[in-house]
Amino acid sequence: MNNIKRADSKFFGLRKALFLAACSSCIALVAGCGGGGGSDSTTGSTAGSTAAGSSGSPSSGASPGVAAGQSFVTNETGEINATLTASQPRYVDSGPLTVSADTTVWAFSWSQYSADFWIFDANNAQIFKNGGAAQGYRMAPSGQSGMNFVALPAGTWYVGIGANQVNSASYSNPVYAELDAVSLPGASLAGNTPMGTGVINPGGWKTQPFTVPAGTRGYIETEGAGGVFAVMTPDQANSFTSTFANGFTQGSIPYTYACGNAGGANLEIECEMKLPAGNYVLVYVNNASSPSGGAANVAFYK
Repeated sequence: MNNIKRADSKFFGLRKALFLAACSSCIALVAGCGGGGGSDSTTGSTAGSTAAGSSGSPSSGASPGVAAGQSFVTNETGEINATLTASQPRYVDSGPLTVSADTTVWAFSWSQYSADFWIFDANNAQIFKNGGAAQGYRMAPSGQSGMNFVALPAGTWYVGIGANQVNSASYSNPVYAELDAVSLPGASLAGNTPMGTGVINPGGWKTQPFTVPAGTRGYIETEGAGGVFAVMTPDQANSFTSTFANGFTQGSIPYTYACGNAGGANLEIECEMKLPAGNYVLVYVNNASSPSGGAANVAFYK
C-alpha cells in the first residue's frame, strides 16, 4: 500500500507527555447510523438562528433507462459525531465498512478546528485507539476536512479521528466523520459534485450549484454535525440568499424534494435523486446555535 500514511502527526511528537499517557484509558468507541460543480457562495454571518419549518415541492423526474431494474447499493460505516478533548483526543468508530474489491469510497469529514481523519484496518484501529502510531489511509489532507474520495483495497475498514494539536487542558474540538461506498450495478460513475461546508457560524449558509445531466441516474448524500441541507431550484436559491443575505434568522427554508416525495430540508439526505435534467443548487444552512457544518456529494451514473 504505497499511499498508506502514518498517524503520528506533529501533535504527538510535541505533546507526547501530555497525551499518550492518557490515551490508553480515555479513547472510546463511538457508533452511529450511517470532480466538482459550479462555483459556490457562502456567508459566515453570526446572526442569531431559530429553528424553522421548511416548504417544498415534489420532484417529478423519472429515472432514465440507465441500469434498468437495478438499485443503488450503499455500504457505510457508523458515524462519529463527537468532541475531541485533551482527555479524549482520539475516536475510533465501532461500525466498520467492508469492501470485497478495490473501491473508491466517499469520505465525509468535518471539524471545527484542525484534526486528522484516518481509515484503518482492524489491527491499526486498535493501535490508534490505544495511543500508538498506526498505519492507515488519510480521509482528508492533514489538518483538513471536507468531501474527499479515497481508493481502498478489499478489506474491513474503520474510521479514526485524532487531534493534531492541543492548546490547553480546556481543548475542545467538535468533529464528524463517515465513509460510504456507493455503486449502481451495470452503470459507471459519470461525475461528482462534492461540497464541503467548512465551519459555518449560526445563521450562516453555503451554496453549491450542480447540474443533473440528461440520460443519467443520480445519488445524493449529505452528512454533518448539525444544520440542514436542501436542494433548491435556482429561483428558490436566489430568493433564499437574497432574503437572508446577512444570515438566516427565522422562517421557512425552501426546497425541492430531491427524491420524489423524500429528500427535503434535512441534515442527512441520502437517496437516489428523481430530479428532471437541469440546474439546481445544494444549500447548507446552519440553523443550530453553535458553529457547525458537514460535507455532501451528488454523483451521476450512466
